[in-house]
Amino acid sequence: MMKWMILTLVVFIVNAKCDHSEVVSGNPLIHVHPCIGSDHIVVSYEPGLAPEDENQYGVYITHNFRTQSRIEITLDAYANVTLNDKDYARVFRNDENYQIRFFKDHDDIGFRIVGIPFSKVPYITSMNINDHEFCSQPLHGYLDEYILGYKDHA
Repeated sequence: MMKWMILTLVVFIVNAKCDHSEVVSGNPLIHVHPCIGSDHIVVSYEPGLAPEDENQYGVYITHNFRTQSRIEITLDAYANVTLNDKDYARVFRNDENYQIRFFKDHDDIGFRIVGIPFSKVPYITSMNINDHEFCSQPLHGYLDEYILGYKDHA
């Protein structure tokens, strides 16, 4: 009888822990290639964030980066650029652009572009990797339809 009660209790606990049918894990992500003709660069955007957080997105670049590789990014608005992983590269800012410099080899890179709260989305206007332009035809406004701002009346 004791074994039956323990087995029933274990089955009940396992069932309770495995029932994830009503768990909400977040908003769906939108993925866009922000540069015409370049499949190496992908933007990932999460719609539905708070108005002060709407003008940020992730950028992912698939490319074989060697030590001393350099990415120069030009945006059309002021922003902060933060690396997802600081173990192989550093990010710098000068008056005209942002630079990511690699100190170790790596196959790809991910980083966040975060605009000033309540300002326009900082879109990529140029991306130069090791003196080769990867974004000569940038898209503009591709996230604008997802920016909701405050909606306090209808």
